[in-house]
Amino acid sequence: MTSPDIDGLISAAFIAREYRARLVGLYTTSHLLLFDSHGVPDAKGALWLDHDINHSAIQCIGQHLIAHRAGDRLPTRHPHCFNPNMFFAQPWSDSFKGVRGRNRDKYPFATCHLLLDAHGFSMDDCTASDLAALAHADGSILSAQRYPVNCKIWQETMFQKSDFIDFLLSDQARLKDTLDAQRLLVSDLAEAGIRKGGSAVRGEQSPEGFQGLSGHQSIAYASNHNLEKFREKFNRVLEVLRQKTQFHISDIEHIQNPVPGKVTKEYPDRIPAGEFDEWLRQNHVFSHAFVALSTLRYTQMEDSELWE
Repeated sequence: MTSPDIDGLISAAFIAREYRARLVGLYTTSHLLLFDSHGVPDAKGALWLDHDINHSAIQCIGQHLIAHRAGDRLPTRHPHCFNPNMFFAQPWSDSFKGVRGRNRDKYPFATCHLLLDAHGFSMDDCTASDLAALAHADGSILSAQRYPVNCKIWQETMFQKSDFIDFLLSDQARLKDTLDAQRLLVSDLAEAGIRKGGSAVRGEQSPEGFQGLSGHQSIAYASNHNLEKFREKFNRVLEVLRQKTQFHISDIEHIQNPVPGKVTKEYPDRIPAGEFDEWLRQNHVFSHAFVALSTLRYTQMEDSELWE
């Protein structure tokens, strides 16, 4: 299982290649979309990439901000999940400090970066198009320009031997050839059907020379969308990645009827300190993330077979 965005697709393609795994579906945080003949039991037994799931039977690897305060343990998660913000105790209460922050903030890179680094992936194995896709994932090339202090802190914390993160934080990432490759990728993704979407911080201006590179991350799905048109768009994006990078996923032939969830937002400061673990239990939260200083976005799937 993965997310319907560039980070999730690169993560899934890399794991599929390394372990001969199959992509059984997508979780959009509002719907579960299962592929071909795969059912809910396959989803429960799968590794969920670029996601953070609160289900004792589901293993996941993600990098969203999911702890409310220091000391939160999120006990409803599977014990074999990984999230750098949890591993290094980075909570909401110490995050979203902005461009002037001088202490560690939330993890600024993508899920695919930590997966590739854990497997010893080297830039020597990359083409210019590979680098463009990796730098585009979760807008990491822009994060490196907007939040260099936080990025360098995380580089020293997690990526001391990563030549890709070194590249992302170097002057090389600002070179014309690098930015031209980024713009070509973004253009191809837009033509395939990925809309610009919102910036990581609404209204935030792109750094000088990086205009036009924000957004264009995710393949949007909503309950009123035509499944066949979504499948066609999804396959067009997969084709872009196949043509431009080494991160390959085969076309999807069929998407089953979506399993819906209920998405809700809450103000984080309304949740008392030290009570977040119980709050997750009481509200039957399947997945969640602090997406802004004033916003906790979470999904409930109480009526789904996922809970049987």
